Amino acid sequence: MSEQPGQGRPDPGRRQRPSRQWGTAPPPQGFPVQAAMQPPQPPKRHRGRNIALGIIGVLILIIIISAIASGGTKSQPTSAPASSSPASSSAPAPTASATVKVVLTARQRHFVKDIRAQFALTRSASAIAAIGRQVCTSRRDGMRQGDVVAQISVTAHQAAVTRLAERDLCRRYLPKPPRPKPAPPSPAPSPPPSATSAPQPAGCYPRASSGNCYEPGEFCPHADAGMTGVAGDGEKIICRDNNGLRWEPI
Repeated sequence: MSEQPGQGRPDPGRRQRPSRQWGTAPPPQGFPVQAAMQPPQPPKRHRGRNIALGIIGVLILIIIISAIASGGTKSQPTSAPASSSPASSSAPAPTASATVKVVLTARQRHFVKDIRAQFALTRSASAIAAIGRQVCTSRRDGMRQGDVVAQISVTAHQAAVTRLAERDLCRRYLPKPPRPKPAPPSPAPSPPPSATSAPQPAGCYPRASSGNCYEPGEFCPHADAGMTGVAGDGEKIICRDNNGLRWEPI
């Protein structure tokens, strides 16, 4: 049996079409067969970009951490001086007391001495002198003495303390004393008594050393004890003991 063309073996003079396998797509026209048969390549990974982004993220994190740390350290000095202030204020206390020492004037010392002597105030000398300065300053500003008494910083004897401050520290602000009333005219002096004494009776005896006559009730000397005589009025008298030696009427 003779084979017809197209049946059995292929015709060598005819171009053979490649056989199509099941499940494979024909290669595209114009591309080599090897490129179509290669397996698909996986997508490229952007490793450089990821590394750059990671570095940037680490730098941002470092900046944030340093900012937080620096903010904490800046807030600490504000509280540190508060805790160290008592030590710093208490340490130079001796020098501060030496520089703040108040030197009182002679008038202020006299005022302090008067206040302590009269009212026994237990305050320091500088505090008492400050009260005096307060009084003088208020009086200099035109305040009346009564208003100054009401405002000075003492609990008792305000009026007396105010007057002492004015007297010892600012005498010119003392209230002026009232003018004395003119005294009434004195009466004309009476004429002096005449130097001539009244004439003594001639019949009196004995007489005193001054030459005058004795009168009843007058003392008599011891030498005349028991002696009788005549008084200036002519009455008889005797020197006897009557609460002492006296001339008594007989």
